[in-house]
Amino acid sequence: MADRHVTWTGKDDGGGITTLCNPDESWLRVSAAEAIEHIEGGVHRYYVRTGSKKADVVVVEEPAGKHLRADPSRASVEDLHELPDC
Repeated sequence: MADRHVTWTGKDDGGGITTLCNPDESWLRVSAAEAIEHIEGGVHRYYVRTGSKKADVVVVEEPAGKHLRADPSRASVEDLHELPDC
């Protein structure tokens, strides 16, 4: 399993995360659907970082479907919605 540092995100008009990005990495960008498959399948781990704090990107299932979120137990780490747009 490779760790992938997320530095930017793509968002839809409603603010939902559509893409995870890091222009400094070889993987560059991945759709939210692909990231969900990677996380659930144990293929890759995505994370965000603020200073020395690091939080995994996790899959959350709600009535409207699955979406991505930074681990809420790491409150001091940036939310995915706060990252610059890619």
